Amino acid sequence: MAHAAAAHDDHHDHVTPLPTYFKVYGALLVLTVLTVLVSVFAEATEMASPLSLTLAMAVALTKATLVCAWFMHLAHDTKFNIIVFCSAAWFVTLFFIFTMFDLGSRGTVLDIQNFEHLQVNHAETATPAPAPPAEAGH
Repeated sequence: MAHAAAAHDDHHDHVTPLPTYFKVYGALLVLTVLTVLVSVFAEATEMASPLSLTLAMAVALTKATLVCAWFMHLAHDTKFNIIVFCSAAWFVTLFFIFTMFDLGSRGTVLDIQNFEHLQVNHAETATPAPAPPAEAGH
């Protein structure tokens, strides 16, 4: 029982002031509007998909960081939990970087308008089906 009391004594609560929550909430609302504006701007100007997706993901990562830091109290948590969050954010960022490379290079890998030369006319090269075996005469 003494061990549980000692562990509880090491825990320090941090109370975040209410105006901080309202500021974070306002920032989240502004960032949500920014996400919508990036989408509308990308559609209106026919912005490249990798660029618009990169901007949208940057805004989403910023919003996730705000939520984790303030609403999940990661800003006042142990260093280990902060390292875990940063590692997860890093790997998600790497995942999206490789996805952007894929999206950006799809047009050069296989040009949809000019790939008829890769198609094979199956009617010319198809081998005829074997004839069924002849029945034995009765």
